[in-house]
Amino acid sequence: GINAEYGKQWYQRRVRGAQRTRASVTTLWNCSSNILAVIYEGQDQCHVMLYSCSNYCWQLKQHYTYETGNITFLWDHEDEHRFHIAVDSRYICYQLTSKIITCSSTTTLVIDDKKVNTTPMSTMCIPPPMSYSQLVTNSTCNTIGCHGDDAWLLCSDRKICRFNNVSHSPPGEILPDESYTLEREFPLDSYTCIRHLVMVTQSKAYCVALVNDVDALLTLELSDKEVFVVSCMTLEDTAVNMIQHPQSGTIVVQLYSGELFELHDGMLEPWGSVNMRECVRFSEMEVAVFEEEMVVIGRTSFNHLYMDTRLWNYDCTSISLHKTHLLLTSHSHTLMCVALNQPAHVARTTEGVVDTGIRSLERGSRLVLSDPTSSRVILQMPRGNLELIHPRPLLLTYLAQLIDTFQYRKVFESVRKHRVNMNFILDYHPEQFLTKLPDILSQLTSQYMELFIAELSSEDTTLTMYSFMGTQSTAPTDKVNTVCKALIDSVADNVIPWLNTLISCYVKIEDVSTGLSKLKSLYSTYPTETEAAIKYMLILTDDDTLFNHALGTHDLDLVLLVAQHTQKDPKEYMLFLNELQSYDEVYRKFKIDEHLGREKYAIQHLMCCEGRFEEVCEFVTKHSLHSTALQHYLFGTDQYKTVGTCLLFCLKGRVKWRRLVFCLDSVRS
Repeated sequence: GINAEYGKQWYQRRVRGAQRTRASVTTLWNCSSNILAVIYEGQDQCHVMLYSCSNYCWQLKQHYTYETGNITFLWDHEDEHRFHIAVDSRYICYQLTSKIITCSSTTTLVIDDKKVNTTPMSTMCIPPPMSYSQLVTNSTCNTIGCHGDDAWLLCSDRKICRFNNVSHSPPGEILPDESYTLEREFPLDSYTCIRHLVMVTQSKAYCVALVNDVDALLTLELSDKEVFVVSCMTLEDTAVNMIQHPQSGTIVVQLYSGELFELHDGMLEPWGSVNMRECVRFSEMEVAVFEEEMVVIGRTSFNHLYMDTRLWNYDCTSISLHKTHLLLTSHSHTLMCVALNQPAHVARTTEGVVDTGIRSLERGSRLVLSDPTSSRVILQMPRGNLELIHPRPLLLTYLAQLIDTFQYRKVFESVRKHRVNMNFILDYHPEQFLTKLPDILSQLTSQYMELFIAELSSEDTTLTMYSFMGTQSTAPTDKVNTVCKALIDSVADNVIPWLNTLISCYVKIEDVSTGLSKLKSLYSTYPTETEAAIKYMLILTDDDTLFNHALGTHDLDLVLLVAQHTQKDPKEYMLFLNELQSYDEVYRKFKIDEHLGREKYAIQHLMCCEGRFEEVCEFVTKHSLHSTALQHYLFGTDQYKTVGTCLLFCLKGRVKWRRLVFCLDSVRS
């Protein structure tokens, strides 16, 4: 039809140097019209090339070569990823799978003809077909195997190209570090059907190949520019999956029947205690470790998710294995995070996913990878663009790891960037925070601690909003006062760089007067820094409150210094300050305390003033401070009797007869 004709014209424009007069070119679309097969039949060889379109860009994904001049190719009518080939009286059925290949768990590798596009997703987020660098080979790359930061590229010209330090490669095109040729005895049909390449070391790998029309597990070794087959073990059935756990190196093989085996010392052993009759064939598979118990995570072509043989989810669209969590997306457009630090039997139940481990996604989002060294998760949208997110469970686990390794600078930066409650920094490990506070301050600046103090509260976040972390907190009872006082003691020897932090602590514990007194003592030596600190204090408190606190220190110079930086009109306070300046020191303190409503302190100052006893009596009667006055004057003096008489009249007016009798006896005596 139209698609086939378009594919043929498109292919003829792409293929260079083809002898079209002597060769036949045929194009066939699969049943979903998303994969184009181009069959090139020459005199001595036949080539089958499979193209797919990604982000409106066609890429050559597979290239098979057959030493014959004629083959028969047919797409399957039911499965869009299956095709059939008849060659030299032999029949071969191919089952294609779509898999995201990563190197070092963070660098993506995308096959595109003679190039493999690589992008280190840990530092950038570039959607295909664009890339940061390209691994260049002499022929089409068919299979990729990775070990650590190294990659093996199995090409259509019977060569394996090895690239070292792929994640740290420079931008642009990169040539292979080493090239190895398959040994002469290696059967051609085996090479054509090589798949599931798993690297064990830099020079050893396992793969599955078709040997004498039967699947076999091959052990490959690189030596002297050649690839040698060390061992060949025939399999009972077709191998459909082979995956390696990145940390432990455990290799799991699944056959077409669904049976699971562990590859151990070149031999296949049944996987754990799994009942082989209950195994299901997976289209995507991972190996996770739940509290030292290994579990196979598999997703079927019907989007069913299994943990070993137990059906766990009915609508899983993609999975990704993080160092601490299992991530999966669903048809309900959500991302679920399953913690690996829990028993496997708990993870297999719905209790393994808490509400905070579920977040909404854009419709059709698929997981690309999750960075095991951080909390980065890359998703691909239906339009092809990539998005970077930091799920809360992964982020908090990452922060906990940073705290355990004493990297508080990164912790504060991440908490500020991702708007995590800063109380978590203290609540997760309070003993370490309080005992090593000077060392923590050496990693930080005052700005970070100002934000921390501003958000500091008595709430224990590990028991409330972040309770799903499951940590046992031992936070102090009076957390705010304890932390602020510890900070004040820690910065006492080096106040100026931490002046705003010091002020924040005094404001947090509602001891503004002490903070102002500290600023007053520093003003003569550091006037610029002190004035900046007063302006900062005005941000934390309002003008009237700070003015009253300054007034409560009874230091008019400090009051004037604070008033000059407020928004107050000088007419509002200069007359009052001039009036206070005219009084003697003791009476001035009385007037200030009276103005601030601190009557108990005011009466103490007033009673110390000579010649103001009548004013004392009036003030005592007005504010009912008879008991305070009686404690000040000596028993039996005229002042004591006068204050007692005032108390008698006060009690008589309030009809408190019992107390009146005792007071009358005391005055008479």
